[in-house]
Amino acid sequence: MRATYVIAGGYTVGHLTPGLAVAEELRQRHPKLAVLFAGWADPVEADFVRRAGLPFLALPGAPWVGRGAGARGHSLAAVLPAAWIARRHFRAAGAIGLLSLGSFAAFAPALAARSLGLPVTIFEPNARLGLANRLIRHFAREVLASRLFDPAALPRSLPCEVVGVPLRSALQDLAARHPAPPTGTVHLLVLGGSLGDPFLNARAPGLARRLAASGVDLRVTHQCGRGIAATAVQEAYAQLGLRATVAPFLDPIAPVLASAQFVLTAGGAVTLHEVAAAGVPLLVVPLGGAAAVHQRGNAAAFGQATGCLCRTEETWDESEAAAAIAAVLRDPARWQQQSHALQGFVSSDARAAAVARIVATLRAAARRP
Repeated sequence: MRATYVIAGGYTVGHLTPGLAVAEELRQRHPKLAVLFAGWADPVEADFVRRAGLPFLALPGAPWVGRGAGARGHSLAAVLPAAWIARRHFRAAGAIGLLSLGSFAAFAPALAARSLGLPVTIFEPNARLGLANRLIRHFAREVLASRLFDPAALPRSLPCEVVGVPLRSALQDLAARHPAPPTGTVHLLVLGGSLGDPFLNARAPGLARRLAASGVDLRVTHQCGRGIAATAVQEAYAQLGLRATVAPFLDPIAPVLASAQFVLTAGGAVTLHEVAAAGVPLLVVPLGGAAAVHQRGNAAAFGQATGCLCRTEETWDESEAAAAIAAVLRDPARWQQQSHALQGFVSSDARAAAVARIVATLRAAARRP
């Protein structure tokens, strides 16, 4: 039977794309090893993974974070059935280990792997462990983390390797280019994550109007989020006389990033690393609310490391934010300095480093009696 490595997670694209990058690297370096994705039975997630040429095991489940009591009860009730289904599929596929990408979608597959005695590795792109990874760490062998993460937050008994965020090939290629400051029309890219950002959906058109009024020749591409009515956001730009293309989700994202000269984004860790790879200066506005508190930590760590612009929803000042962005766009030396700092933050060997640690863990597990 062909051995299989399982990668588990989902709910947002940010919980999938590092796994796709790891899968690419595993298949290149270890072609005899099969890779299986496991996550919730969401057709969007399943399609996203399958278009990358990977099988997807769809499991029952629902989100936990940011949900009410009834929804959380449904989420908990699905854990054991999902773990049982996953356990059966893992045994049939000859699974030898599992990588948790975080989100509650990874919890049941990780439990199934644990029940089979398989080594479980955590990948954490954020500045702090999310809920699912905090639960899974009690039986994980190792944590692979981004440079945003502080290993001191973990118990000494749990090894942690800072590898960076693995990027898909098209995004990794962006890190090798050297983008130039804008000289004409500025392409502003607004990214609120795959599920959208209500704050940016509401405030980005007004910010763009301020930039245009200050003399910046602007065109906008805006990702408003899956399940969000793009027409409402599109109309907001049109009413202000602005050129804007609005879409629920931008895929592939690499060509859009390659053409952008400035990015307005929430604080999702993977998005921050993808923008950094492209070397595009940005303004980070972490999602507000208790469910997204990790984005505050991401923005703080990322801003300190790269010197990028950061603001919060609570202190948002449209006029001030527009002036700060315009100052970067009008100063080629400053734009270039930020671009270099961003690309310098991205680990060029994150994929290889992550796969090397995963393989080392698998070999150590195989040697144990």
